[in-house]
Amino acid sequence: MSEKKMVRRNVAIALGILCIILIAGISGVIAYYTMTLNDNNASYNDYVLSHSYTNYEYSTLNSSLNLPRSQVNDLSSILQLEKTETVYSHNGGIDLPANFSTEPDINEYMLDGDPEFGLYAGIAYVQVSSTSNETYVNVTYSAQYRSFDYNSQTDVGMNGTVVFPVLPTGVVDIRIAVHDTSIRATANVTITYIY
Repeated sequence: MSEKKMVRRNVAIALGILCIILIAGISGVIAYYTMTLNDNNASYNDYVLSHSYTNYEYSTLNSSLNLPRSQVNDLSSILQLEKTETVYSHNGGIDLPANFSTEPDINEYMLDGDPEFGLYAGIAYVQVSSTSNETYVNVTYSAQYRSFDYNSQTDVGMNGTVVFPVLPTGVVDIRIAVHDTSIRATANVTITYIY
């Protein structure tokens, strides 16, 4: 029996030593990972301190990003011809000349618009309501980047619309007149620019 007690005692001592070794190992692992976690927290805090922005700085950065976004959206709309501008509207009746060589350009009546009419490629509509069935619209311009000249004359009579392409150009000349030199006429005119 004393041998049995001795074996039990040796097993108990061995198990006790094994438990002490396991507890020491687990304590070492916990201490190591605690130090690693503290080092990582310190590194993170140092990064945040050196890379932080005030609310004002964040707002400034955010607004500086929003400006290019709005410009990209605006240019995308222009590429897809989604923008429309009425560049000229006169419903009070403009006097129409009876001779092509002496008639004024619509440009003399000051085309409005932002952007400037003809800055972007697009389409223009000239709507005319005239007191004469001899009314016509003449459009001329030279494209800014290519050697392309546009010249078109369309009879609109007393009421009509002329549609023409607009390529980037410096000046688009739109002339509205009557064929018969003995007729004095007036017209209401609206010019719409889709770009």
